[in-house]
Amino acid sequence: MSTRWFALLGIAIGSASVFAACATGTVSNAPDDDAGSSVSDGSRGDGGAAEDAGVDSGPSCIDDDAGCSTGNPGLCNDGNHHCLGDGGSICVPLYTTQSCYSGGATTRNKGICHDGTQSCVGALGDCADEGLPNVIADGGVPVEDCFNDTDDDCDGLVNNGCPLAVTVGSPRVLAGAGGSGGTAKSIECPAGAFVTRVDSWFDNSDAKASGVSIYCATPSLVQGASSYSVTLAANTPAPYATEHGSADPSIQRTDDCGISGLTAITYSLGLSDTWVEAMGHHCGQSAVTLNANNTISFSFSNVPYGNPPGDYNAYANSPGTFFSRACNASEVVVGFSLRDGSYLDNIAPICASLVMSYQAGTPDP
Repeated sequence: MSTRWFALLGIAIGSASVFAACATGTVSNAPDDDAGSSVSDGSRGDGGAAEDAGVDSGPSCIDDDAGCSTGNPGLCNDGNHHCLGDGGSICVPLYTTQSCYSGGATTRNKGICHDGTQSCVGALGDCADEGLPNVIADGGVPVEDCFNDTDDDCDGLVNNGCPLAVTVGSPRVLAGAGGSGGTAKSIECPAGAFVTRVDSWFDNSDAKASGVSIYCATPSLVQGASSYSVTLAANTPAPYATEHGSADPSIQRTDDCGISGLTAITYSLGLSDTWVEAMGHHCGQSAVTLNANNTISFSFSNVPYGNPPGDYNAYANSPGTFFSRACNASEVVVGFSLRDGSYLDNIAPICASLVMSYQAGTPDP
């Protein structure tokens, strides 16, 4: 075996870093064949017979399993002695590859994560065929793929952090429009529901707004093959609640968002002074956005006035100052705080955010 072949493997040959186990022969004197001289000097004795010269058997290299260092990195450093034809020896590595993993230590051999293989002769090679966690592209943070049943972030749990359900959060009352007369009232949807339709009551005798009826729906989160959506289920009774003044009330306006897609009443507007003189209520719509970190966000298209047209019912020559009361982009109307007596004295939408809950995950078998 040539020195060059082993050099291609990155193995030092015949150097101080290579250790050999060799047995060395001893010199012996052959019998005195010429019956003359007693010294074996290669000359003839008195009898004329040529003496046999003493022969050195020469070095003899013996392969063995004694450990040696190849000088290679990692697992390839360990080797055994092997003999060459010229009497020298080399240290041959026991291994030419080793396992490798470039992910976080806590993710190794969990879920989809597993070791790869790299060469360790001469220098460490690239880690090939390893399995790494699914990560957020712009942050490198491990995250689940919520549309399968595997542990994609390699933490020992399946689908932890994936969307689970949607509900309605804590309510907040917006500033009221109108005066301080009448009696304070409040009408709200049941817990976990929001307003999808408002019927507005008016008093024709006195040309003033009188009150509202609300229709409610409960949202449910639906997981598809690659996205999420929200469906709505109408609540009963319908209308769910009504409040209006005592003087000649009648329904003269309906603002109905329907229950197809994620839509809800999100703002109110009109004219007010001591009473509510005119009003209307309008819908917002939202997409269901799955973010890179598996959180879901909502943003309702609230445009209180102008686009889409934010109209309201008003009597001819109605007095009052224009008002607009809109929930935040992530909120919906869940009811109304109002004051009434003979007419509608004051009205204020009650808003609440849509709130997501997320899976704790199940142990990866």
